[in-house]
Amino acid sequence: MIASLRGKALFLKPGYVLLETESGIGFEIITPVSAFSEIQQQKDHLFLYTALRIKDDAVNLYGFLKREEIFLFEKLTSVSGVGPKIAISLISALGTQNLINAINEGNLSRIKGIPGIGIKTAQRIILELTGKLKLESDSETFSQVEDDLVSALINLGYQAKLSREIVEAVLNENKDEADFSNLLRKCLKKVAR
Repeated sequence: MIASLRGKALFLKPGYVLLETESGIGFEIITPVSAFSEIQQQKDHLFLYTALRIKDDAVNLYGFLKREEIFLFEKLTSVSGVGPKIAISLISALGTQNLINAINEGNLSRIKGIPGIGIKTAQRIILELTGKLKLESDSETFSQVEDDLVSALINLGYQAKLSREIVEAVLNENKDEADFSNLLRKCLKKVAR
């Protein structure tokens, strides 16, 4: 499974990016349309959380800038009748927090207002996911700090998988800490053990 990719965007358009990694391999990635401007700003140093979906006739890679987006994508695709295209359409149209609020509030009209979503699918999404989705108010900041720490460790020469594991462990041990340099110091101490 390809959990994340880092590289440079060679080509992008709303909903799509061709990402070339340092090793020279290019990946076609489907992204939320709503993330286009942010991806455009980060195109030279792009990091995406990814989900790989294999069907009989296609292999697709879906990419997200934030952990919350991929979490929501995975939850949505776990609902019967909701495939990756519908899930990414929902995330693109409503955004993560608005979609979670619509699901938790049972706002059927908001969800079925998205093209490709019928009333039965909207009802199923609400039924299966109400109360199971929650984002903390500081989760975007937390996610950005986490991404920055992982990036810093990778830039220092550590492997991506190890970097992610170390950062997650340090953040779990220091939930009240928000200072990047202190957290980076703690990551470096932990990786040195």
